[in-house]
Amino acid sequence: YHPNGSALQAAGARFGQPWHQCRVLSLHGRSDLTPLFAALKKIFPQARLIVAASASNRDILLYNPDVDEVIVYEGLLAFIRQTRRRKIDLAIDPFISYALMPAFLTLASGARYRIGFDISSRGIFFNAGAIPFAAGKHMTEYMSELVKPLGIQGIDIAPSIHLDPAEISQAKNDFVSHVSHEL
Repeated sequence: YHPNGSALQAAGARFGQPWHQCRVLSLHGRSDLTPLFAALKKIFPQARLIVAASASNRDILLYNPDVDEVIVYEGLLAFIRQTRRRKIDLAIDPFISYALMPAFLTLASGARYRIGFDISSRGIFFNAGAIPFAAGKHMTEYMSELVKPLGIQGIDIAPSIHLDPAEISQAKNDFVSHVSHEL
C-alpha cells in the first residue's frame, strides 16, 4: 500500500492531528540526509523534526535549521521511552540495508505512520509507504523516492553542512590568518 499525500492528510484528519503540524522522526542523523530534512520542513514547516542519531553523528545535526531536536540512540529501551513520550506521528527509516532493527525501531517508536525501504521483508514494519528498493541509484535519489508517499516531488538534492557560530568564526580567523601570511 503506497498512499499519496492526500491519503496521509486524510488519515491525519481522522486522528484529529493536522498533518502539517506532525512530529516527524528520522532514524538516522547522517549529514547526507540533509536534503531529506530540508524537504520535510519545506512541505511541513510547522512539523517538529526529531532525528535519532548515534553519538558520533549528533554534533553534525545540532546547527541544522531544519532539525528541531536530536535524540542520541542509547539502546532500545531508552529509544522507546524517548520517542513514545514525544508522541511521534511519522517515523522515516532511510536505511538502505537488510538490517531489520532500523525498520523495527519505526514500529517501536509508536509512530502512527511509518515509511521506509522494503528490502528483504523490512516492509512489514511500514504502514504509510514501503518503498520498493531498486539498486544502482545515488543516495539522494533514494531519499526522493522515500518522500513520494508524502506528496513530496523533486527535492533539492544538494547536501549541506551547518556549523555553529564559533566554528564559522574560527574558520574565518584561520582563513584571514592564512591569507595574511601569504601576502
